[in-house]
Amino acid sequence: MTRKVGTPFQRGQSGNPGGRPKGTREFVELCRSHSDEAVRALVEALKRPRDATAAANILLAYAHGRPVQTQNVRVIRSIEDLTDEELEVLAGADRVGEPDGSVH
Repeated sequence: MTRKVGTPFQRGQSGNPGGRPKGTREFVELCRSHSDEAVRALVEALKRPRDATAAANILLAYAHGRPVQTQNVRVIRSIEDLTDEELEVLAGADRVGEPDGSVH
């Protein structure tokens, strides 16, 4: 029994043998049948100060998509990419300080 990397199941074996839960398709169709009414309710909620922000966020998120969140990531490919300070921290990471200031 040989498996390819990244394929956890044997050939012909389903990763979801039970399939979708019963009622899922019906639930989605029920939600879709009330979509117009739900949007109208959100538009009405815009007129109520208490609900306006939440309603606006939902309408904007579904109409235009949520803003892309960016992250600044520093890629460290080798030890040469580390600063001297980072190397010192890593070198001392396994040391435990004693109350008198000495390190063992």
